[in-house]
Amino acid sequence: MQQHSDFYTFAVHFWWLLFPIGWAIAGLVGAWMRHQQALKALDLLSAYAQQGKEPPAELLAALRSGKPNGRAGNPSHGFIAGGISIAAIALAFLVLMVNGAGGHDTAGLLFVVVVMGGISIALFVRAWLAARDRNSLPPP
Repeated sequence: MQQHSDFYTFAVHFWWLLFPIGWAIAGLVGAWMRHQQALKALDLLSAYAQQGKEPPAELLAALRSGKPNGRAGNPSHGFIAGGISIAAIALAFLVLMVNGAGGHDTAGLLFVVVVMGGISIALFVRAWLAARDRNSLPPP
């Protein structure tokens, strides 16, 4: 029997940690990029203030919304993308379960399918609610 390194054993047993770690890193990068964009907009705003000029309405709208073009965007798009991604993962685990990749014990795979399916449904419902709420607001 071949002996594996501690890292190999860790990677085999905890491969699923790649997903939350990846999401955390992506969230940090996104927050850092938004912060850098806000700093640039504030620098531009301070330059207008030093010159005694009124800043353009587009710049103020971008600062208020946090988006470069001054529009808040549609939050339901992110929920839909997340729902599709999680549903694809659930489908992959379902295929593994049906094809017998889990051996005789498929309860673990079934658990992942149910949890991922529930999260996917929750994201789709959240996307629907975000779209509904966005449509019920009066125009700016």
